[in-house]
Amino acid sequence: MNLGDQLAFYLVPTDTADGVADARRITLHGTTDATDGLKLIGRTLYVANPQGVAEIKLSWSLTAGQVLGTTQVPGAALPSAAKAFGCRLYVVDANFGENFSNVGNPAAEFKVTAIPLP
Repeated sequence: MNLGDQLAFYLVPTDTADGVADARRITLHGTTDATDGLKLIGRTLYVANPQGVAEIKLSWSLTAGQVLGTTQVPGAALPSAAKAFGCRLYVVDANFGENFSNVGNPAAEFKVTAIPLP
């Protein structure tokens, strides 16, 4: 979630008996850019953003996180989603095109790039 200059992440439980959950803000140490796709593996959160994929190590309670760095995605204009398979993270480039020319274009091609997981 992007709140102007302040980026915020929240932990939202999905296994509540009554379907009501209290979201808890995750205290973030370090900086990362606007957020698109999120992938949680164990206590590591991978965040696809315009600069690449940020790696955030979360605390045991998942209520605090330290930004460890960002891995660039070669050739991607706007990394937007990520899926882990084996020892790699596969990242989709949103490919909006120049001046958003690919938005709604069924012929637009989307590039998927594999980056190694640390």
